[in-house]
Amino acid sequence: MTYRRALSGISTFANRPATAPDGYVFMCSDGPMQFVRSGGVWVPYLGSTPLKTPPAASTWSLINATLNTNFSDHKGGLIFNSLYATGVHHVAKVTALATPYQITVHYLPTWAAGDNPSNFNFATTGICWRETSTGNLHVFGPTHATSVTGIYTHCLRFLTASGTGSSVITYTNSTDSITFAPILTNLMAHGVWLRGIDDGVNRSIYVSNDGINFTRIHQVTRTTSITPDEVGIYNGNFATSGQTINSTALFTSVEIVGI
Repeated sequence: MTYRRALSGISTFANRPATAPDGYVFMCSDGPMQFVRSGGVWVPYLGSTPLKTPPAASTWSLINATLNTNFSDHKGGLIFNSLYATGVHHVAKVTALATPYQITVHYLPTWAAGDNPSNFNFATTGICWRETSTGNLHVFGPTHATSVTGIYTHCLRFLTASGTGSSVITYTNSTDSITFAPILTNLMAHGVWLRGIDDGVNRSIYVSNDGINFTRIHQVTRTTSITPDEVGIYNGNFATSGQTINSTALFTSVEIVGI
């Protein structure tokens, strides 16, 4: 009987070998993911859950963010990393696919385990739909708030945009379609799975704890608040006045696909 060594290496992401036989595993010593060689490519995993390699940072259109400064490729994922003034959000977006389509993401918000909650108060991260004609957003994602002693989820919060172009755009909070109960901070440390579906009639949002089984938590008519022609991911500051926060998130999996 012949045995084959299944582990091809444990090292930093930069030292991941360019090639390896299918079935080999590379453990990243300076990041949260591991990679399994399959079909001649490295497939990312988080634990035993397969991920979808996010599109390269350079393929996104950005609002308020600068490529390779505060939005960049990072150890197999995409990272937002910046200080955010009141009402500032960084958006990475693409043209929406023809309906029906879905966006599915997993990310690790570093503010979930912050040592000083005030440094992250109103930090928020998730998925978004955008209307090109107005610049307005509909966002879906958890938010850290000391006022509720934990982390809760904005379900399709409407954000009106002020400014023109792709920089120095600020957003004004409006109402949520629905707001989740608080989520425990220690659960957030394992990351967040979100999904949004636009079927041409309605837009629906989902959460998951394993990236496989998703539960729908809300649905609205497709043109509620905006008529979306772009979709993407965002990171920023929901505060209405007076504070700058450090909101950082690593997206380990992003997939936008027709269904």
